[in-house]
Amino acid sequence: MQGYERQFLDALGASLRGLPAPSCPRTEEDWRALLRLSAEQKVLPMIYDALAAGARASGGIGPALGQARAPALRSAAEQARKSLAFLELCRALRDASLQALVVKGILCRSLYPKPDLRPSADEDLYVRAEEFVPLRDLLLSLGFQPLGDTARETEETAYRDPGSGLYVEVHRHLFPGDAAAYRRFNAPFLTAFDRAEETTVEDTPLWTLCPQDHLLYLILHSCKHFLHSGFGVRQVCDICLFASAQRRQLDWAQLFSSLEAVQAGVFAANIFQIGREYLGLALPDGLLSQMERRNGALDCVPLLDDLLSAGVYGGSSEARRHSSLITLHAAESCGRPTGGVLRAVFPRRDTLKGIYPYLEEQPWLLPAAWVHRLGRYALGGPSRGASAWESVGIGTRRVALLRKYRVIP
Repeated sequence: MQGYERQFLDALGASLRGLPAPSCPRTEEDWRALLRLSAEQKVLPMIYDALAAGARASGGIGPALGQARAPALRSAAEQARKSLAFLELCRALRDASLQALVVKGILCRSLYPKPDLRPSADEDLYVRAEEFVPLRDLLLSLGFQPLGDTARETEETAYRDPGSGLYVEVHRHLFPGDAAAYRRFNAPFLTAFDRAEETTVEDTPLWTLCPQDHLLYLILHSCKHFLHSGFGVRQVCDICLFASAQRRQLDWAQLFSSLEAVQAGVFAANIFQIGREYLGLALPDGLLSQMERRNGALDCVPLLDDLLSAGVYGGSSEARRHSSLITLHAAESCGRPTGGVLRAVFPRRDTLKGIYPYLEEQPWLLPAAWVHRLGRYALGGPSRGASAWESVGIGTRRVALLRKYRVIP
């Protein structure tokens, strides 16, 4: 682990506890690397706040950190505006007697010492099939703009409020049912609405999953991204803060059993170890020892390295995003990655139709899209060609990581 990465984790852990960062980088190069990592992980406002407090105590804010002030404050202001808009939407849902369950997002942010410093790209609502259309109609009546075809009742639809910039995703299932790699994750939530609970955020009542379901969902949501192209450290913060806040309401034995039933027990145990060992987060007494007894000795360092290189949701590079074709194929084919290499070079139509819209109406042109795509790599010079092979390398390494944490056989 690089020195700036260690300082990044120390500053992030301090922010989670409302404390100043214990140390600051000594060189401009390390400052730039740390702040770049903070931006990639989408925690720049939190890191800036902790580092600024530490820097003031040791002599003042230097030029590198000073340059991060404006984007950090801008992000916090934007998040505050979107949070207010979402709470207003929650009140409208209640007035319309719609029991859309809020997951992740604002509920996780409310656990942080300064919630607006924890950015969220969107807010997620989980709805019963029969409330999908009424919720769509409510959003449209409130001025939300649909991103996609609202006439079709798809598994997931997205809406944007042009005034606040709030982005809302509406889900009929918590995990895509057509994704063989992780559709099994839906099984524990088939009766989740029967266990749903009301909670309050900033004096606004809203419906959400019960704590047991919500922690399980947070872990499996991260595991879904782990199977894809990865996820970042911010999700570890969400999971560990939630586990600590709800520890008295949770049935840990049941949680372990639910995780092991979907091959996520070892993965979860190492997530919690990262939270305790590298972020300094307090976890329920005996949690890690119980998980070690069930899953064997923990080794979270390779997982942490993957998180630090992933970006917030595995989007740190084009090559990494493309590597998901290999990892998902391995997950879908019981751990065999070979076909995934071919898929990385010759993707499915669903993968390419966003790049080549003609595939939507003319699926038979898929071979032409393959040729077009390979031509782009060739014409793009060595860097583009290297990107294609880099995807294969990243994917192959990440398949080994999935095996290590027993997410795939």
